[in-house]
Amino acid sequence: MELVIVIALIAILAYLLTLGLFRARANSKLARVSSELVILSQAMTTYAQDNNYQYPPDASRGLPSGLENYLSKSQYPASVWPYGVYDWDNWIHPVNGQQIYQMSYRLCTLNDASIDPKRCADPILFPTFNQYSAIFYCVQGPCIPHVDDITAPAYCVNCPVKKENY
Repeated sequence: MELVIVIALIAILAYLLTLGLFRARANSKLARVSSELVILSQAMTTYAQDNNYQYPPDASRGLPSGLENYLSKSQYPASVWPYGVYDWDNWIHPVNGQQIYQMSYRLCTLNDASIDPKRCADPILFPTFNQYSAIFYCVQGPCIPHVDDITAPAYCVNCPVKKENY
């Protein structure tokens, strides 16, 4: 009986340790994405300054061409989550008509979402994320997760009030 209790305790501890490791790994990914969004947003601001304060048009699930000129080779980001993409958003808010400029990281492409919606979520940090969800850095305007779903679950890196919406 004592052996069964010891084995059960070891199993519980191993389970808790595994959960902790998964959470630490997910938090590490979020920290990396947040840092890269800041770098990309700074590069985008410099890009706009060099182009008569004009931001490039929206880049659907990608970064605009020319931005690489404002990043060192080591600063150009790579995907962090398996299907993730960095995304430049240049939108008009669908409700109030204000201009929005933001740098986003989407956990999936639209094609991935049609294949399997779970590709758009992270089971630890963002279990309710969907194809319109984003981790985003607001450059200017009333930033939103996506122009097609302004209430989608999201995480804002630099918003002064509510960081999470999930």
